[in-house]
Amino acid sequence: MKKDQRGFIEIGIMAVIGALVFFILFIGVTEYRRAHSTPPTQENVQDFGAVNAVAGIPYYLYGSGIAATDTSITLTSFKQPVNSYLLSMTDFGDTGYLTLEPGNTTRQEFVSFTGVTQNADGTATLTGVTRGLASVSPFTASSTIRKAHAGGSTAVISNPPQFYERFAVKQNTQYITGAWGFQGTAPTSTVCATSFELCNKAYVDATANAGAATSTETNGGIVELATAAEQAASYAGGANKPTVLQSQYASSTPSSPQSVSANTTIVSDATGYLKQTWLNLTQSFTVSGTWLFSGLASFTATSTTATTTHTGADFNSNITNNLTAGETITASALPVPVMMATSTGNIFVVDGNVASTTNFLGFAINTAAVGGTVYVQTEGVVKGFTGLSPGARYYVSDSVGVLATTPGTAEVYVGQAVSATQILIDRGSFGTWQYLGSQALTSSAATTVNQPYARFAIINATATDSVCENGLTGVITIAKLGNTAGEIRAQCQVTGGADGSSSSYTWSGNTITNAIGGTATAQSATAYYYR
Repeated sequence: MKKDQRGFIEIGIMAVIGALVFFILFIGVTEYRRAHSTPPTQENVQDFGAVNAVAGIPYYLYGSGIAATDTSITLTSFKQPVNSYLLSMTDFGDTGYLTLEPGNTTRQEFVSFTGVTQNADGTATLTGVTRGLASVSPFTASSTIRKAHAGGSTAVISNPPQFYERFAVKQNTQYITGAWGFQGTAPTSTVCATSFELCNKAYVDATANAGAATSTETNGGIVELATAAEQAASYAGGANKPTVLQSQYASSTPSSPQSVSANTTIVSDATGYLKQTWLNLTQSFTVSGTWLFSGLASFTATSTTATTTHTGADFNSNITNNLTAGETITASALPVPVMMATSTGNIFVVDGNVASTTNFLGFAINTAAVGGTVYVQTEGVVKGFTGLSPGARYYVSDSVGVLATTPGTAEVYVGQAVSATQILIDRGSFGTWQYLGSQALTSSAATTVNQPYARFAIINATATDSVCENGLTGVITIAKLGNTAGEIRAQCQVTGGADGSSSSYTWSGNTITNAIGGTATAQSATAYYYR
């Protein structure tokens, strides 16, 4: 009996020893495989967001369970057991965690989820599930450690390493990506006495900048804002207070929107130019250089001493008249000879064979419509012509506004060319008189002079006589003013006391009246007008 018992004891001891050997071999092989195996592939690094700790009970997979690739998990229920409170995603924050089949050495799996749906039948579905979370840093998900889990498998709310990864550890170097604040007093001294204290905003805002460097052209530091008057006076600010300009005293528009209109810093507008209204155009300006105008410039006063170039015409100390056009005048590209109407004072283009337009005044140098402003240069050298013969004298031709080196019907002399593009104005005649035209005078009656600008008339007259042989022929010269009357006479004594024949002419106003006397019976005469 004792022998049998001793045999059983020996068998039991051998069994225990064998089990220990097997366990040691199992642990060794497991550790060896773990030490020499390839780490799981890091498919993606997870950012699990903000999380809250939640306690629960064991829960169970519903139905047939889940495959290794499923991204949603349905549980038979998901609530607190004491009060049947249904858990929601709000309880977990951004991310919740489960451990599937905890303690199972071959099937345990960490997962996370981002959504919870409580179903009508009492089950709950977790969505946004990330499978196969690693148990070592960096705690990434891997397809190699995902598992399939049968229905009824246990799932518990757990705190896997991913959960704790969300917390700062004071002995580690941490970078906090969330917002940390203090509802009460900040855990620091209110006076921030040392370099390592955390100072609150109120303290920093109240801190003076005493001790900061003074700003220079090479060093940033303390500056003083300049007043409008200081910036206008180039005020430097004094010792340790350099002054700087302020945007509130700068504007691209005079008087607005800055608070003051005086001493304002001028800024270009959106086009990059300065507005003209920044200038006081009522002031006098002294210009020492040449001003060139590519467009029309209006001058309401006399140009003096300086040279002003305007649409191709040159005003050298000349009077430039601001007048009214009586007709459309086109002279921007080429100066045009013009005259002034005696009845209206309006300006018209000169035409060599139109008597009423032969009183040359000067050259128009701009384009103007009827009633518009026309600028007339009356003296000096006019530019803007082409093809002139230097030294030649120019007249108005019978083509309206066109110049020629020979007179038209009327001798309207305008000046002498001093270059191929310039004429020196000369309103006087070239020679003694300037011929305007001729006119037959009505016999023994008054005739209106057809040349309104004529000053002299040479009259070639003939009178017939029935007594004195062949009558008389002669030439007389009269003037509009001064010597206004003239006469030709045939001396022929006849029976009865007759004293031959005569023909007389009188110029009064704009009319020449002729009459015959003595034995003359008729007359004919032609007047040739000059100025």
